[in-house]
Amino acid sequence: MDRTSKRYASKLWIAIVISLLFFVIELIGGFIAGSLALLSDSFHLLSDVVSFAISLLSIYLARRPATKSLSYGYHRAEILGALVSIFLIWGLTGYLCYEAYDRIQHPIDVDGKTMCFVASIGVAVNIVLMLVLGHDHDHGHGHGGHSHSHGSDHGNSSVNVRAALLHVLGDFLSSLGVLISSIVIMLDDSKTWVDPLCTFFFSALVMATTFGILRSGIRVLMEATPSHIDVHSVRKDLKGIEGVKNIHELHSNYP
Repeated sequence: MDRTSKRYASKLWIAIVISLLFFVIELIGGFIAGSLALLSDSFHLLSDVVSFAISLLSIYLARRPATKSLSYGYHRAEILGALVSIFLIWGLTGYLCYEAYDRIQHPIDVDGKTMCFVASIGVAVNIVLMLVLGHDHDHGHGHGGHSHSHGSDHGNSSVNVRAALLHVLGDFLSSLGVLISSIVIMLDDSKTWVDPLCTFFFSALVMATTFGILRSGIRVLMEATPSHIDVHSVRKDLKGIEGVKNIHELHSNYP
């Protein structure tokens, strides 16, 4: 792995470690505060960790050669792992929605101070992650008066990091929402309904985030044509080649 890919991989590793540490903190804080909003936000964070891991895995698998038994390589492994993780996260999210509905019917006390403290940490953590993923001092370099590009692997790595940054921006807004909710509960402890309401909102975010990953994964496994490829244009270009009389079948799928 070259220097640029290593730098992008390092960013994703840092994001995964920090996110997992805060996931544990938020999970424990949610149980202590009795806050479903914190618990659901923690699983939203976990869904993003899955996305980070997929991006990181794709960087490593892109460099791994195919074998005799796996002639197409290891690219599908990340998809299988992602699908398993998504279904587990959906199960946990469904359970939290059930609990949130029950909380609305039978309200219980929520520790607003603990909720506020953990949410404040979440805001700070996401700011740190945005700085880690957003900072890129090595934009390019040259030798002997000329510069050179790094190829498609570098481009893919860069896209993975930018996608991770977008996930972190979503996490930041989620943590900010929990923080505002905790302040509302601290000011008026009778408004505990804000907590399960946030749970439904964050559960919807989890579903929206993971559904896109699921849809992309299924397209890869079904060997669908990549969205950026126009099969009709490819067929037309091939027919325009001298010596080509006809095209019986034309297939295009993800690597």
